[in-house]
Amino acid sequence: MKVEYLPFTIGRVRTPEELAQCTRLRKDRYGRHLPQFALKLAFPEPEDSRNSSFVFLATSKADGSPVATSRLQTNIQAPLPLEHAILLPEYLRASRVAEATRFVVSGGTQARTVRTAVLKQLYLACVSLQVDWIVIGARPPLEKLYLGLMFQDAFPGASLVPLPYADNIPHRILALRIPELERRWRMANHPLYDFFFHTFHPDLEQFEIPGCNAQRQIMQG
Repeated sequence: MKVEYLPFTIGRVRTPEELAQCTRLRKDRYGRHLPQFALKLAFPEPEDSRNSSFVFLATSKADGSPVATSRLQTNIQAPLPLEHAILLPEYLRASRVAEATRFVVSGGTQARTVRTAVLKQLYLACVSLQVDWIVIGARPPLEKLYLGLMFQDAFPGASLVPLPYADNIPHRILALRIPELERRWRMANHPLYDFFFHTFHPDLEQFEIPGCNAQRQIMQG
């Protein structure tokens, strides 16, 4: 088992101060493209404090600055944000699903590493929560990132859906089946396979599932 330390830590937001760091980062990054909409993100959203939500913050070890944030919401206790915009297909409505939103990464030379680590953190959370599917809304051309991770269109035809919580910008709705990810990536020799499944990252939030640490479980199959 390979152990790798990162130049930042990622964990669940637990204090108002940490949430304030997330909102500042959201406002800054969204403001580069959607300045008016970004003003609404300068303050915490109701979804940040729901029992079925997890807000993650990546923090630089060098200076404590926020370098990324994302929010994961499940349909365990309440409908997903996406469900207020469109009726999900039956296979998703009948499953335990998580939706990733407000995923932003600060610029800089570490941006790609930070983004990949946050994606792994979201995956670990889904494993811990026994999620069947993770869904995400991606606006073109950003959907290419998720297609590269083997997400697939949740709806046939790659149609675009305006999302009210994303300034009504049309997004492509993509879905990934969590229990199949390890096998699919292994068979495809995916470049991130070792990072996700053969590397233990102590700087990520260590989600616990019954009798086992989530990171250790996925590496042990």
